[in-house]
Amino acid sequence: MAKNTSTRPVDPGAPVRRSQGRLGLVALVLAVLALPAALFPWVGLVIGVVVLLVALVSLIVALRSAVLSRSYPMIAVALAIVAVALAGVVTNSTAQVLEDCRSTSGDDIRQCLEDHRDGE
Repeated sequence: MAKNTSTRPVDPGAPVRRSQGRLGLVALVLAVLALPAALFPWVGLVIGVVVLLVALVSLIVALRSAVLSRSYPMIAVALAIVAVALAGVVTNSTAQVLEDCRSTSGDDIRQCLEDHRDGE
């Protein structure tokens, strides 16, 4: 009984198939969920920063690995940066409106908030 020991020649220029890691997938899902969360002042900013940290950790793990793909972590980092920027804008505009309406008291505060919401 002869054993088949033929091996295929390995092409050194052939692309290496990399697998998607779980951490990269988790980072991507969290980054996608951080986008709508960014519309909530302060909370969205905290969530965005946490997701950015998770995405950066997953990217570092993927860069150090020879078998993990870098695509999910790179997309997650990009989305997390967008989420943090959006959350920063929302939080800043909310803080500005609250500062402008600080001197208002009683029933006038509702009118002040509505005026700022309408862009007046």
